[in-house]
Amino acid sequence: MNLRLLILFVGIALNGWAQCPSHVLGTQQTGKLGIRVGNPNASQKVITGTSTDVLKVCQGQLLYVEDLAGNGSLSGFYYEFKSDTFDLRTSEPPGKERITSHTYNAPGTYALILTGATSGGNGGLYSCQTVEVKPRPEPEFTMAVCKPGEAIVYIPKSSRNSYDVMVIDWADGGTTSVNQTALPATITHTYTNYPGMKEVTITGQNSDGSCSSNPIGSLLPLQGETNPGVTGPPSITQLVLTGPTTASLQFVGPQGVEQEIFRKEPGGTYVGTGVSSGDNTSSLTLTDLDNTKQYCFVVRAKSLCATPIQSQEICSVPLTVSSANKKNTLKWTAYPSGGGFESYTVTNGGTTIPPITAIGTTTYTDTSVACGTEYCYRVTAKIGSMNSLSQEICVPGNTGTDKPEAVTSSYVSVVDAKVQYDWEIPAGQRARLVQISRADNGGGFSEIEDNITKQPYLDGTAEPTSRSYCYQMVYRNQCGNTSEASGSVCTIFLRQSGSALTWTASSPFLEDIDRYIIQVLDGNGNVIFAQDIGLGRQVDLSAIGTSLPADARFRVEASSVSGQISWSNVVELREVMKVYVPDAFTPNGDNTHDVFQPTVLNVAKMKLTVFDSWGNPIYSSHDFNISTQKLSDGWNGRVNGKDAPQGNYAYRLDVESTSGDSFTKRGVFRLIR
Repeated sequence: MNLRLLILFVGIALNGWAQCPSHVLGTQQTGKLGIRVGNPNASQKVITGTSTDVLKVCQGQLLYVEDLAGNGSLSGFYYEFKSDTFDLRTSEPPGKERITSHTYNAPGTYALILTGATSGGNGGLYSCQTVEVKPRPEPEFTMAVCKPGEAIVYIPKSSRNSYDVMVIDWADGGTTSVNQTALPATITHTYTNYPGMKEVTITGQNSDGSCSSNPIGSLLPLQGETNPGVTGPPSITQLVLTGPTTASLQFVGPQGVEQEIFRKEPGGTYVGTGVSSGDNTSSLTLTDLDNTKQYCFVVRAKSLCATPIQSQEICSVPLTVSSANKKNTLKWTAYPSGGGFESYTVTNGGTTIPPITAIGTTTYTDTSVACGTEYCYRVTAKIGSMNSLSQEICVPGNTGTDKPEAVTSSYVSVVDAKVQYDWEIPAGQRARLVQISRADNGGGFSEIEDNITKQPYLDGTAEPTSRSYCYQMVYRNQCGNTSEASGSVCTIFLRQSGSALTWTASSPFLEDIDRYIIQVLDGNGNVIFAQDIGLGRQVDLSAIGTSLPADARFRVEASSVSGQISWSNVVELREVMKVYVPDAFTPNGDNTHDVFQPTVLNVAKMKLTVFDSWGNPIYSSHDFNISTQKLSDGWNGRVNGKDAPQGNYAYRLDVESTSGDSFTKRGVFRLIR
């Protein structure tokens, strides 16, 4: 059996733990994996099958791997296999490399797999070892000579000093070991033989002997001071609570020394935060706070050769804001007495109230509140030259259950054959949703929309060319309260009645109408003539002071007393239909009034029916010639080929105009012989 051997390094990120794959597919045979750590001549660990222990190595160390089955010439290696399933049936997984060592450059936990696939591709050798890679950070420390022959080392508690033991080599044959549990620590060492230079080093070591750091050190001149004292205390300028758990502290301090922030709760003891800076001007961020509590802070300038000097104390101002019926109430924790307090200042966006100088006054009520408007508050305590700012807290205005003011400004207009309805929400109110109701042709109102968020509203279901529509609305404010219904506004419905234009009386505004203007439009909708009608609602076509083109169209424009504009529907000019019916005729063959026939103008269709005195139809014709505007034949006064007797007869005339209007006329005429 020919075996092709694969070694895979299966790695997972620092916050994960890579198990050997839980699913191995194919025919599994027990393999043997040899591992040497650090160099190829180190003692070898042998894994048969899957190991249950964890191999611990150091970041940056080399691992040398070997297939102990003796098929190394065919080995292939895979370094980032990331799955809990391993398929032995795959004869040649992608990514194969022919190398026999691997360096772990990142801390974490990995699975190291040896596999040998058979040439048939249905199984092979398998072995797995879990590897934990431990970090090797460079130790963090500070060294100084404060007086001749005496060296001082400060080792802080930090992530870089995570070793079990920190070992100091004083370069005179002496060493000092400091356990992790003793950090932070300051260690002093006195030399018996000086002046001169000594290279003092520090090494981080673990109790199991693994993963020591490289020695890190500095040359120290033992004959004189290398770390002068602090020249003056730090000075805090501002504390800002930036969130529920964070704050920012700004300060100015002496040059060239470490400055650390210390924290306490009132009445407590100051403890270091581990937040520090070596710059003389700093703005540092504090985390893991509970800003519902009050904290006090100082900055301490630390020198290995002098007593630390600290700044003046500054304390936080926790703030809460509650929103109730028509008011927002602010409450904050009083600034500790005796700290140089001068005043509180409350700000709301760009608005600032006058300073409050009483240290015990810790509430403020804002009664200028509108529903739905967001209000953002902050309290600043002034302590001499320092300012302590609370967290900014934002709340929406709440007006309780009060109904918002009804809309008092709205209008309706016909635009491009659609109804456009618009309104203005009263000052100080914000509409979250609008509900619209409509009444057709003078009927009752019914809801047509209940979730409007944009305006103006276009009513696509209305037919403003055939009738007038009236609208009213309510709105729901940001607090969820619904207004009373607005007044109703109605579209102007314009129509031609014979030779006159007339329009409806209902107003399109919630205010008085100032005037009506009749507009003449050309075929493209451009206004070519306008005539002021005042407050009248009818105009005769003959009274329009311009000649009318054949394609003339008409529109009424109404203006309110405040200048708002509303348009009616557009009406096309229709020719006026005229009908004349004679009241007698004389069928005596003299070619004068021999036939009973109406005279008409601008008629497209016509039907004439004549009845005798008993109501029986004796003549009917609808053979109308639109060009001559006449029936092809009128009634000649004969019935069934015989002259009808002299007397009274009735008629019915049905006509339809060229513009589509229908008309029926009934009457009586006399046959004279």
